[in-house]
Amino acid sequence: MKKNVFIFSFTAIFLLLLLITSCNDKPDIPSCETEQEVETPDDPDDPNDPDDPDDPNDPDGPDDPSDPDDPGDPNDPDDPDDPTEEPFLTVDETPITATAEAGTYFITVNSNSEWTAVVESSGRSDWCLLDNNTGNGDGVITVSITKNPFYTTRIAIVTISAGSLTKSVVVNQEAAEEPEPPFLTVDETPITATAGAGTYSIVVSSNSEWTAVVEDAENHTWCTLSNNTGNGDGVITVNVTQNAPFTARSATIKITSGNLTKSVVINQSSALENSEWKFYGFIDTAIIELKFLPENRLHIKSTPEQLDWRYIIQGDFITEYRMEGNKMYWPDENGSFDGPFQNQYSWVITHSHENQIIMEFGGIFHIAPPPLMRISTYIFFRQN
Repeated sequence: MKKNVFIFSFTAIFLLLLLITSCNDKPDIPSCETEQEVETPDDPDDPNDPDDPDDPNDPDGPDDPSDPDDPGDPNDPDDPDDPTEEPFLTVDETPITATAEAGTYFITVNSNSEWTAVVESSGRSDWCLLDNNTGNGDGVITVSITKNPFYTTRIAIVTISAGSLTKSVVVNQEAAEEPEPPFLTVDETPITATAGAGTYSIVVSSNSEWTAVVEDAENHTWCTLSNNTGNGDGVITVNVTQNAPFTARSATIKITSGNLTKSVVINQSSALENSEWKFYGFIDTAIIELKFLPENRLHIKSTPEQLDWRYIIQGDFITEYRMEGNKMYWPDENGSFDGPFQNQYSWVITHSHENQIIMEFGGIFHIAPPPLMRISTYIFFRQN
């Protein structure tokens, strides 16, 4: 009997252990449902439900002000319903390169806040001015730059601020172009003018203002200038009147530009210069020939070589004389034109024509005491 009781008890314990093991491995078996914890569905009205949206103690409740993920939290920076947006400021900070001339440039501002713009410079900044230098939200700043009169670059910085946000744009203006050093070029070769009235030209090459004058103009009224001022290249017109037949003349024209000076000499010949004249029927059928040369020189040739009146025509076959005004003088016995002899004997041209000149010879002649004053008139004809 005891043996049967023991076997029964052992069998019951074994079956109980087997049942417990089977439920742990297969909880979906209906017979095991009483051994598993049954989950209660969310009750929206259950104050003890942790997921209850109306539960003030629920951390995920939409109206929980202490919940950082609560979409209705005004302090949540990620809350799409939060009216407070983080400020931003965007500006193209590429430097502005301005020419030396006056101009207008633009800076585009993107922002969601109020902003202001100012110009900063180590020196004067009145050459860089701003229009539309304040705004709220997106906007465009107008940068107006005046002409740079200096030969150095200018730099200014445009600073845009929105709250604690700051952007800067550098403005570089080029230096003014330095002028070319002044120059003055003139052909200073002397001008040779004929005895007649005429015009002549002087070509001026320059990059500056210049003026031209006739030196000692009061004593050279026969020479005047047209177009005597200019700026840059130009042409001066030189006007000369007809020269008297007796003496060549000259004048100096001075062209000035700043501290630069050029000079041109104009030489006008006399009507008789480089001409030859001849007188026939002089004493003993002599022939007197005159040849007028530059620089107021005169050659006289007499045929025969020696005349009986040697006090009239002296010297060898060709003798050089000098002209002064309308008079011509021969040298004294020492070859000098400064002695008293030249003032005693002279030829005076009293008339000049294209093909003939009339000359009077006069002087004091010491043939025998007392001295004799003699004046004679002669007509010479052009040979060339």
